Amino acid sequence: MQTVTDGARPEVLTIVEAARYLRVNRQTVVNNLIGSGKLRAHKVGFQWRVTRAALDEFLKGEGAA
Repeated sequence: MQTVTDGARPEVLTIVEAARYLRVNRQTVVNNLIGSGKLRAHKVGFQWRVTRAALDEFLKGEGAA
């Protein structure tokens, strides 16, 4: 699943894509960041999705917590 705005890059990422973007392990994203509420994410069925905007907010220190 990739939602692309102007052909540039996906705006909605899987956990694997989010982990790659942050350069951390996927378990770190799920257990530490999403699990603690530091990173906003949405569960779609059995899978998590993270917006690029949520990742950018987290990196700027403006995360969900």
